[in-house]
Amino acid sequence: MGRKTTKKAPSSPDSTAPVHPVGPAGAADERLLNTRELMEFMNLSRTKIWDLVNNHGLPAFRVGGDYRYLRSEVLAWLQQYRVRSGSQDSEAESE
Repeated sequence: MGRKTTKKAPSSPDSTAPVHPVGPAGAADERLLNTRELMEFMNLSRTKIWDLVNNHGLPAFRVGGDYRYLRSEVLAWLQQYRVRSGSQDSEAESE
């Protein structure tokens, strides 16, 4: 006759995405990114990411042989490179 099949619980449409801990609502910036995700987020090469970690203070965690980046720390680190129009820094650089 027929074979019995067991029903599986429906999976979310994004079930292949890695699961990362997320804190309270609105804390999506607390997500840990791997190097590939950070490359995509910042549109930079792996080599440039490693250069930023080793020579420019990009905050990272080393887990085994891999790096992990807390998204909120990356965003805070990026703020030091924000270009502000009309600032004295940009005028001094052009002299």
